[in-house]
Amino acid sequence: MIRVRRFGDVTQLAMARTVFGRPLYVACAYYLDGLLLDDGPPVTAPELARMLSGLEVRQAVLTHAHEDHAGATPLLRSRGITPLAHPLALDILAHPPHQRPYQWVTWGRQPASSAFPIGGEVVTRAYHFRVLHTPGHSPDHISLFEERHGWLFAGDLFLSAHVKVLRSDEDPHQTIASLRSVLALPVTTLFCASGKVIEDGRAALQRKLDFMERLRDDARERRAKGVEPARIRRELLGGETWWPVITSGHFSKQNLIDALVCE
Repeated sequence: MIRVRRFGDVTQLAMARTVFGRPLYVACAYYLDGLLLDDGPPVTAPELARMLSGLEVRQAVLTHAHEDHAGATPLLRSRGITPLAHPLALDILAHPPHQRPYQWVTWGRQPASSAFPIGGEVVTRAYHFRVLHTPGHSPDHISLFEERHGWLFAGDLFLSAHVKVLRSDEDPHQTIASLRSVLALPVTTLFCASGKVIEDGRAALQRKLDFMERLRDDARERRAKGVEPARIRRELLGGETWWPVITSGHFSKQNLIDALVCE
């Protein structure tokens, strides 16, 4: 499934595998002025191929190398478009890591692909983007900022103001630093890979930063008093949901607490 929504000059492509007509997990790419930001999961690549026939894609950027964002990169390459990505993404794209069952069921098996290392800016005919290294969700994560309009294409940096589960390979301390860095910019509209398009993007980013810093400080205070991490998680975030069951522990509330109490 690919659902198309338009926000002025920006086109959002919401991509997902569906089961009984319902999307399992939506990942959004964005298109404007010949630039494609992310290319979605492998499972929607055939539908994306049909859609690209109606879009004038001249260049592409990957916010990071996860399979729901870079899974159709071979399709772009077959059309003569080599995406740009952070240098840390290049080896991941060339040698995709082992996928857990929930990953290939939800998004499909990620094929090997390639990209060129991105520089400090991306320029289209109408827009000028500053490339920001915003690690945390992944080491190679980048965001694009269009200063004249205040647009921030944030990939998976934001997702939600109150994210309470974490991948086991994420670094919330880096996410906090990345949020601080983008808040130093005059952000207006926030375009998220989750599908959220938030007009007051700066306020949303500040809410997430405030939440994560409070959670970090509360978790560390309890840990300094000798409280065990499992109890800290119950006190601050409550019981686990179905996430650790479905993902074999790859996503969980406990991952978030464990990472926050580490220096």
